[in-house]
Amino acid sequence: MKLKNGVFHSILIVALTGCAHGPAVQNDLPNSLTAHINNDATGTMVMRGGNLYTFANEHCEAAEMKASKTSMNSQEALSTILLTPGKPLTFALTTLNAQGFKGNWGCSVTATFTPENGKRYLAMLQTEGDNRTCRITLTDQDNRTIPTAMPEYSCVKTLAGTVKNGERHASTPYVPRVSVSR
Repeated sequence: MKLKNGVFHSILIVALTGCAHGPAVQNDLPNSLTAHINNDATGTMVMRGGNLYTFANEHCEAAEMKASKTSMNSQEALSTILLTPGKPLTFALTTLNAQGFKGNWGCSVTATFTPENGKRYLAMLQTEGDNRTCRITLTDQDNRTIPTAMPEYSCVKTLAGTVKNGERHASTPYVPRVSVSR
């Protein structure tokens, strides 16, 4: 019985404190991208999560999960990653929500841009309409909006298949053959 209680307490602590992997948030790091999520999911029992993926190119090849976090606040920074100036970056931000009786929902946006040397970027994923749609706004350290290319479909797939960029999806994100960096 002691082992079961110890396991239960460990699971409870992780659920209450959140579980995260990926680089820490560093807002002043040059040649970097900080991912931030504003998640408007509602309900009496909401658990919010977010993921940051990068891809080798705009064709969604060589997916790598850079950061993942559960038990997020409605507005929270997820992670900061280093960038290679002059090399296009394709990335995706996703939300995942367990909304009690409303079900499990998420939203994902994939975008590509080419970072400039010495710049810091903020990628803000904003969900709208109780997570029915989402969009990314990319800005630099001077709060200037940076243009991005966005495909029709997100690079992040769900267990149900391909989803349109910025549209709500049910179930858990699934990226085939994704490697996780730690």
